[in-house]
Amino acid sequence: MMKKTLLLFAFIAWGAVVQAQDTAIVKQQAQIMLTAFLKGDLNTLVNYTYPKVVSMMGGKEKMMSMIKTGTEKMKEVGTSFRSGTIGKVSKIYPSGKELHCTVDQNLIMGVKGGYLTTDSQLLGISGDNGKTWTFITLSNLNSTQLKQLFPEFNKAIVVKKAAPPVFHEE
Repeated sequence: MMKKTLLLFAFIAWGAVVQAQDTAIVKQQAQIMLTAFLKGDLNTLVNYTYPKVVSMMGGKEKMMSMIKTGTEKMKEVGTSFRSGTIGKVSKIYPSGKELHCTVDQNLIMGVKGGYLTTDSQLLGISGDNGKTWTFITLSNLNSTQLKQLFPEFNKAIVVKKAAPPVFHEE
């Protein structure tokens, strides 16, 4: 009986270690994507964007051009991305042939007279059993869009509603 108890404990502990390693990889790759976004490294940013979204945007070059144009327009009105952080990574769930998880993200944007903080949720997607991850902003998708992109989306994944940005005076 003692051996079975120890074996069960070892199995559970191993599962926790594997999950922790997997979420560390997700967090590391989400951070690479966020850093690329903040530095304007559009090539890396698009490489870490879910390929189906890149395709929907007209391909890599067109998506990079659209992001560049949008960023330039933001700068013209005094808005810029200052910094961001990657937060908690959820449990990793199977969803059809992919793995999915959520990743909390906080962005700070400079605006006239102060700055905005905004919390959002990314969806991490892996098609190679967790070796590499791509991401999309989950908080901005409605249930119809989510179902179109991910017909086998795991219902156990908790999708948080996007909170409105908070303005801070400087």
